[in-house]
Amino acid sequence: MDGYSLIGLIEEAKETIKGHEGFSSKPYPDPSGEGICIWYGFNLDKIPTQLQRDMADSALEVMVERIILELEKALLKLSPPIDFALLPAGVQLALIDLCYNIGLNGVLGFKRMLACIAGGDWAGARVELLNSRYAQQLPTRAKNLANMIWNKDYENPPQTG
Repeated sequence: MDGYSLIGLIEEAKETIKGHEGFSSKPYPDPSGEGICIWYGFNLDKIPTQLQRDMADSALEVMVERIILELEKALLKLSPPIDFALLPAGVQLALIDLCYNIGLNGVLGFKRMLACIAGGDWAGARVELLNSRYAQQLPTRAKNLANMIWNKDYENPPQTG
């Protein structure tokens, strides 16, 4: 059989494209003058909407996986330590969403809320989140996250249009 296996072909094609396009984490004008590109020359004006959504979903999945790993490590270093894996689903989801929105250091700044979570005081954690500057800036999101903590078995995140 001539040529590559499908997996080999995909890998070689990716490396060839990467070599030609280079990588940019910031948007830049397409050299053709038609549209805006990002990453490995992805022209955002030429990628079909569904493919953009698929790409964004894949990127989000990778980001959430990394957030979970970072949260697990960071929460175990707190005093008292918090075992992320043992937290109720709603609390886990709220912490992941909060970390996605404001970053790990932002979440670690919620010292009183995290102390409440460490002690299983879901009502206290909810109050601490709702009394934060974050809640003043993003009241709807903060209320949703606080309710996820309060209803710790929460499994259905709010859907957006």
